Amino acid sequence: MVKNLFLLGKIGTGKSTLIRNCLLPCIDQTGGFFVQRVFIGGVCAAFQLLPVTNAEEYLLEKEQTTLEGLKNIFLWNNGRGNWQSNLEVFRKTGVRCLHEGLSAGKKLILLDEIGGIELHCPPFMKAVREIIAGPSPVLGVLKAPPNAETLEECLAGSGITTINKVFIDELHKDTVTELIHVDRENMGCTSEKIKRFVEAASR
Repeated sequence: MVKNLFLLGKIGTGKSTLIRNCLLPCIDQTGGFFVQRVFIGGVCAAFQLLPVTNAEEYLLEKEQTTLEGLKNIFLWNNGRGNWQSNLEVFRKTGVRCLHEGLSAGKKLILLDEIGGIELHCPPFMKAVREIIAGPSPVLGVLKAPPNAETLEECLAGSGITTINKVFIDELHKDTVTELIHVDRENMGCTSEKIKRFVEAASR
């Protein structure tokens, strides 16, 4: 029996969009978090960690004129070609999103996405592992090794590649966790699998 379902794939494959489309009908029964890309002038400038609340706020992308005033930004471009990070967002907001999802009795927990710089945040990863090992079904996106390498190359996640592979191996060994490698060819069947997973979790 699969209790946890994670998608892996190349950047831009549409993994998060696929999950969002399948979750919208039962968004009120979903807890956890998602990552929102913040664009300025059409260029991705930052990433925010946000709680799952409702369909109106569950937006994967947002256009802004400035980053000022935005909360929970954990990764941003410093304007000189490099990226900077803030792990406190995971330690505070990330952990709170997971705990609140459980305390509210949500039937499904979303982790979109994990496997990046947050691997360096022990309190957050402890909460993630507890969620994965717990009774609630988990649906999410897992950063694939090539994507972790890209993150490390842009100076945003030193040492992430090695830790990412260890974490993926850990999930591979979990008998109630399934990892699906998504590409353009299997998008349709993956969508159907996610829908069945969500429907079973929300009963």
